[in-house]
Amino acid sequence: MENLIKEQVKEVYSSAAEAATPNLCCPTSYNPELLEGLPQEIIDKDYGCGDPSLYVKEGDHVLDLGSGVGKMCYMTAKVVGPSGKVTGVDINTDMLEIATKYKDEMNARENVGKVNFVRAEIQDMKIDLDKVDGYIQKSDISQFSDIKNFNAYLETLRNAPAIPSDSYDVVISNCVLNLVEEEDRRSLVKEIYRVLKPGGRFVISDIVSSKTVPHELKIKDNLWAECLTGSFEEEDFGRVFVKDGFAHVKYENWNNDVWREIEGIDFRSVTLTGFKPVNTVCNNCEYQVIYKGPFNEIIDDLDHKYPKGKRVFVCEETFDHLRSFAGKDFVFINPENKIESTNQEEAACCVSC
Repeated sequence: MENLIKEQVKEVYSSAAEAATPNLCCPTSYNPELLEGLPQEIIDKDYGCGDPSLYVKEGDHVLDLGSGVGKMCYMTAKVVGPSGKVTGVDINTDMLEIATKYKDEMNARENVGKVNFVRAEIQDMKIDLDKVDGYIQKSDISQFSDIKNFNAYLETLRNAPAIPSDSYDVVISNCVLNLVEEEDRRSLVKEIYRVLKPGGRFVISDIVSSKTVPHELKIKDNLWAECLTGSFEEEDFGRVFVKDGFAHVKYENWNNDVWREIEGIDFRSVTLTGFKPVNTVCNNCEYQVIYKGPFNEIIDDLDHKYPKGKRVFVCEETFDHLRSFAGKDFVFINPENKIESTNQEEAACCVSC
């Protein structure tokens, strides 16, 4: 099944690089100011289901997984400005050819972050596939010793990853994770964790399913390659990130409109956000929060329990996160035992504020 899916995805997206395919992913609107000045070819041949650029801020170092023809990269370059940078990762050479064709032109603009692209699998971003192809072309791999040398070369690449560890403020992706084979998804989430700086965040727009997709539907026609039957089940999408260490994972946007319905299963777009903790173990728990209700108790992704009306000691990182996206639901008390006011408008804002 793995090879079948890879071939389907490669074929579908190579064709989509040659000619625009409007129905390949669900329609999404973007900030027209960020689209201004982008080559029409990039606009026409981009396929996404959400807008992660809404959660990027000035100065961010951004990694775009499955960057395709580069539209989201060039959009976010405007947001991050000259103090930021954007790296796109994709495996499809036809898509990358379009993205890189305009790179010098786009990077020459004023007040934008520099954009570059790396050809790699998003579930293994240590390996630069262009370097691998170059090695294979120069080598005559015809006996066992050649294979050993090739494996040694791969290990050399892994020791100097194409996408370095702890290097990015935010990882974004727009309707790509559902294209990755299920057996590789744990590696994909671990890679996102690896490349983010401590305290960094991810913003993933993707398609989810209302029910578990049966095997016979996963292999039917090109439905997987069309961002449908490879979708995460709604609940599992957030769960897999929590399982591998991310905290404060949130369904930031949930599209009420069903994009496609197939055999009683609804497919829709959602945007998921979350953080890589600075500390895996809480320390300096001198801050206090009081959950206001209305529920008797809530529990966060780090298993902190907040009974209604009870003071709970937390670390500064948890304190700041709760203030940023749940400010109206808590009372915040700093180490000086002073209650900190929370701006209600700011508290209701997205995690990038």
